[in-house]
Amino acid sequence: MADNDLRKTIAELKNESNWNLNAQNLTDEDIKLLANELKSNEDCHVLHLHLNFITDHGIGYLAEMLAINNTITDLYLGANNFGDSGVMKLCEVLMDQNKTLVVIDLTFNQITDSSIDFIMNMLKRNQSIKGFMLIGNPMSEESKDKLRSTAEVRNIRLGVDF
Repeated sequence: MADNDLRKTIAELKNESNWNLNAQNLTDEDIKLLANELKSNEDCHVLHLHLNFITDHGIGYLAEMLAINNTITDLYLGANNFGDSGVMKLCEVLMDQNKTLVVIDLTFNQITDSSIDFIMNMLKRNQSIKGFMLIGNPMSEESKDKLRSTAEVRNIRLGVDF
């Protein structure tokens, strides 16, 4: 999305609680601009970013924002292009800094078994997460079982299978 178009969209959404930016061809640089706006925005509660071009680098910008933002409760990042490095950045913030995110959707990305221990530790420590979706990621059944066990203990709605 062109920089001016994104700035215009952000201005239009600024006071809304539900920001739908699905399928807007957003890149990491767009996410950097968006994340900077959301660091101080107190109106956005739901952020939809499905079907964009967000890589691990862009997830880093979102993680930095989530360390500061305390109003976003639902984050939808399905069908982008990030993997384990991005998820680890998110988990680090969600373990200790962000306690307002309730639902996180990471479906159809490139998250593998390498991230499972980070995700499990985050789910154990973050008491605000109630829904965590990982459907369509290349993870083993063993890793999915570990996640199911962790989610069951905390009564988290977990999606790892179709």
